[in-house]
Amino acid sequence: MDPAFRPIIDFFWADPDRSLVEIAHDNGVLAFWQVGSLEEARAAADAGCDVLVVQGTEAGGHVRGHSPLLPLLDSVLGQVDVPVLAAGGIGDGRAFAAMLDGGAAGVRLGTRFVATKESGAHPVYKQAVVDAAVEGAG
Repeated sequence: MDPAFRPIIDFFWADPDRSLVEIAHDNGVLAFWQVGSLEEARAAADAGCDVLVVQGTEAGGHVRGHSPLLPLLDSVLGQVDVPVLAAGGIGDGRAFAAMLDGGAAGVRLGTRFVATKESGAHPVYKQAVVDAAVEGAG
């Protein structure tokens, strides 16, 4: 396996668990954990995760935490010794750059791509997303 292209497993809706991270590592897989609080971030880092995904309440779909992304990201950075990705409400290059400028190692995008040809979302849902107006937008 090319070490530059290792598979990942992304854990989300559970408390960080060292035994799951060890299973991933024993199989050559990087362990990512999505977290919604500083406490979860510390627990995931202590469990041996390779990368943390800090998810703010701006995220679509299932949201674990109760804090907007920027304050949450700021609280986590400097508290863990693993790369931190930002997730939630990042929909354009300006927001991407702001996360990098804020100290994130990268970003995770989801909803931004839900209406693409490659997405497995239902066509009616994709069209509803395309037709939706951002609250407060003209």
